Amino acid sequence: MGAAWRATHVQGTGPLQVLTRERPIPHGDRARPGGSCRHSATFPARRRTVSPRVAALGPKDLMITKRALYQLHKYCGLVAAVFILIQAASGVLLLFQDTLGPRLDAGRPPTQTTDGAAADTVRLRRLQAVLATAHPNATLRRLDFPSQADAPYLAHLTDPDGRARYVALDPTSAGILRDGSVWRFPAIALLRLHDQMLTGRPGTAVIILVGLATLMVTLTGLAHWWPRPGRWRQSLTIQRGQPARMILRQGHRILGAVAAVVIAISTLTGLTLAVPMVLAAPSPPPTATLATMSDWGGALVLARARFPAHPVRDLRSRGADLLDVYFRAPEYGPVAVHQVTVDLLSGHETLSVPADRNTDAWVVALPIHTGGMAGATGLGLALFAGLSLATLAITGPAMWLHLALVKARNRRRRMAGAPSPVTAIQKVRS
Repeated sequence: MGAAWRATHVQGTGPLQVLTRERPIPHGDRARPGGSCRHSATFPARRRTVSPRVAALGPKDLMITKRALYQLHKYCGLVAAVFILIQAASGVLLLFQDTLGPRLDAGRPPTQTTDGAAADTVRLRRLQAVLATAHPNATLRRLDFPSQADAPYLAHLTDPDGRARYVALDPTSAGILRDGSVWRFPAIALLRLHDQMLTGRPGTAVIILVGLATLMVTLTGLAHWWPRPGRWRQSLTIQRGQPARMILRQGHRILGAVAAVVIAISTLTGLTLAVPMVLAAPSPPPTATLATMSDWGGALVLARARFPAHPVRDLRSRGADLLDVYFRAPEYGPVAVHQVTVDLLSGHETLSVPADRNTDAWVVALPIHTGGMAGATGLGLALFAGLSLATLAITGPAMWLHLALVKARNRRRRMAGAPSPVTAIQKVRS
């Protein structure tokens, strides 16, 4: 018979305590009265520091807090799962917008051009003439200049009935490459899905709610997973030899914990971009049609005199007589721009904002949101955040659905009088 030790009482109250233990006497030994022999061991007492706030909480209080975190995480995730998946998937695809967007929206490769800034004014007049011929009653809201040598111009129009129309134009011949609604331009449709849910300002408000739900799910999930001291390695390891549902649950927890920081950063910067889009006053739409609008070429010449060495990013019509001209300023950031506003009626400059003084939310937050401020490393982190969020948005509801189906099956078995198998999910200690 082996020696089975058991503690009886502790002697002493100082730093060194004496633990008195008893073990049964094996058969054949000479027994003393009492049937056991006493052994004493002296060892340092283990001191534990507990904050007064935690000490005031009982086990039930801590259990309720943990359960509340789990319930909040679960229901926020279930309600917003589809929207989170849409945001994550569209965001991942938009990371490659500069590479794939021009080719998707042009329909066919445009003619390459090596002309410099001097040809912009002449080309702009040709583009306006082509657009006025094709859509004389439409209004031109915005004209995006190519960011690459083989990319097209992209005109944003508004039809007389108020519907948005887009036209891709060849940079050399000014010929129309593609013309139609947003559904004929995959890259634009993807962007409108990501930042407006294809419904304008109401869709952006929904995006804000989805962002808040994503932030709540991320923080509550991280708080629920947070391990006790000494259990970090175990909490970041998937234990082998378990049922598939347990491996899925552990993988969901570990992936969420590892990606929590980058997901939170992506969500916060996304909210920084979306909130001003809802709160800002809408820009007045242009009133002049393409057949009667002013020539933008003269305004471009005037604006270029302010920033002659920078390529044009886009032109935006504002109201009846204002034109905003944006120039790329990569020396200040990936999406930094110089802005010049020109009055089309008087032909005078009304506003000039250099890139180092441009503090618009999209100029500051967009490079962080897309990872552009850190080059290839930032792109990799943004891609990891998007893929992780999409995976979590799938695995979370999948686990809930599996458990719901198991409970429903057990309920039917109980009603039929058949015994139900053990289906409780084991608790993963953290």
